[in-house]
Amino acid sequence: MASHAASNVVSSGLATRDCGLAISAFGDGVRAPLLVIAASYIDPYTETARLYTWFAFTDALSHTLGDLFLQAIWRLGLHLQGQWLVLPILVTMLFIVLSYGMSTVLPKVSEDTATSQNDRTQAS
Repeated sequence: MASHAASNVVSSGLATRDCGLAISAFGDGVRAPLLVIAASYIDPYTETARLYTWFAFTDALSHTLGDLFLQAIWRLGLHLQGQWLVLPILVTMLFIVLSYGMSTVLPKVSEDTATSQNDRTQAS
C-alpha cells in the first residue's frame, strides 16, 4: 500500500514538472514573433539595430526584475491563501492586456514612408 502511495506522489510530481516544461517552452518561443511584430512599427532601413538592442536590453532586465517580482507575488498569494493562489497568473494577465493595449495605440509605419526611405538609399 505504501509503494502505491509513493508511486502516486512521484507520478503527480512528474506531471507537474512536465506541465511546467511545456509552459516554459511556450514562453521561450515568443521572442521571435514579438520582434517581427515590433519591426512592423519601425523604419526597417534605419531602426532595426536599435530595436534589436532594446529588445535584448529589456529581455535581460525583465528576466532580472520580473522573476523577483513574480516570486514576491507568489509569496503574497501563498500568504493570503484560498483564491489568491492565482495572483501571479492575474498579474501576468494584467501585464499582457496592458502590453496589447499599448501596442494598438502605437502608430504603424506606413508603406509610403518605407518606400521613400528605400528610394533615398538607392539614389545615394
